[in-house]
Amino acid sequence: MSIIINNKKDILNDGVNNSLYELVLLFRSNIISNDVHNDLSSLVSFISMRLSGSVISHEYWGLRPLSYEISGNKKAHFYFFSLSLKPSSVTSIKQFLANNANIIRSLILKSTFSESELLQPTQMMKNLASDIDKEMGEIHVSEDFNKFKI
Repeated sequence: MSIIINNKKDILNDGVNNSLYELVLLFRSNIISNDVHNDLSSLVSFISMRLSGSVISHEYWGLRPLSYEISGNKKAHFYFFSLSLKPSSVTSIKQFLANNANIIRSLILKSTFSESELLQPTQMMKNLASDIDKEMGEIHVSEDFNKFKI
């Protein structure tokens, strides 16, 4: 799946009133990849077109087990986003996500990281890359592997 992100300079300088946020989405385990792509594309369009925000980075953390069953799911597909938004847009995103039956849980938090830190891979991606290296030997995950454009 690839979605396009604007030039990094454009993202980071897109508005003086914007704040940085981190968004984690959990998609149901039996979802079809086309549905995920469509849902993520609509989310990115909603953020950029309707809310005048930007997606700074995106990562897929994989199909992971849940600590407890959520809406009949024991596993979920985890997605992470770094966003630049106006604080007043957070409620709109929460409502948008609540209307999507494929998303079983979401969390949006104001980020304490700097813009440049949000462009770096998260600790989760570093751990996943390390696990892959241990299991497969010579495989290395590129830092740009999970970046996409709007």
